[in-house]
Amino acid sequence: MKKQIVLLIVLIHFLLGFYASAQLRKVEEVMIFSNKQRNPIEIEVVERGGKLTFTAINHSFYSYQVELFFREFYNLYPNMSKRKFIVRHGQNRLFELKPKDVNKGISYQYTYTSVFGGVSGKVDYEFPYLLPFKQGHHFKMDGYTLCKDDFKLYNRLFVSERDTICAMRKGIVVVEPRMKGDFDKISAKSSFEIMHKDGTVEVISPVSGGLKSLVSAGQKVYPGQPIGVCYSEGLTYSVYEFLGDGRIRQLIPLMFINDSTRVVNEQMEEGVVMHSHDIIIKEMRRREVRKYRKGKLFK
Repeated sequence: MKKQIVLLIVLIHFLLGFYASAQLRKVEEVMIFSNKQRNPIEIEVVERGGKLTFTAINHSFYSYQVELFFREFYNLYPNMSKRKFIVRHGQNRLFELKPKDVNKGISYQYTYTSVFGGVSGKVDYEFPYLLPFKQGHHFKMDGYTLCKDDFKLYNRLFVSERDTICAMRKGIVVVEPRMKGDFDKISAKSSFEIMHKDGTVEVISPVSGGLKSLVSAGQKVYPGQPIGVCYSEGLTYSVYEFLGDGRIRQLIPLMFINDSTRVVNEQMEEGVVMHSHDIIIKEMRRREVRKYRKGKLFK
């Protein structure tokens, strides 16, 4: 009888744990980007001073996972058959190769693959996001929108024209409304897209109308920092995670309301935006915290 009771208690704990986790990690179906940049990754090999230097050039503002495979590898060290790297925007020095025997020739052949969304950490599903407005702003949920252009679900908020938009979490701006041409983009609409250190991405878009940008692609931004102005009567926001194979999945984020309240979107109605200093500095380095406390990190 005792064994049956213990098993029942364990089962109850498992089910309760699963329910609590599902509240924070509820996801939509797997999706792909609305726009894929052509040839975002280049590999450059430079021979100088008897050494081979391998560099990856990432033309996208999104990070990529790049894997090199050597089909031929003669008289070189360190030995390798394949290597995997996280490659961010710009030039990324990967590694150097040297001859084992300087009196002999060298020979090598390689291929490589690149996949969207290279990340180096685990997703923090319980991270509390700030609402995308200034402190003191009155917010009101306006339901949810299924965008016909990209079939993604967006959480919709009422806004007044020319309301200031703020970042929800520390990250790097990978898309902003002024960008033109060929670039990686999740949303099919005008948007701000900010990639966080755990690989999640926040996407902020107007329901209609446009956005004015106060930041540039590649810029680091912080929670509560003004990033733009909305020329619309509605604003949408969403959060995604990368799955490691070039696909993304939508999350239902945990939102900070006040010091004692964190809710998922279904539980939000309306209220006044509050910014938590603990959340704002949560992912900052010490130097950033000092500048923030002096009011010099952002305006």
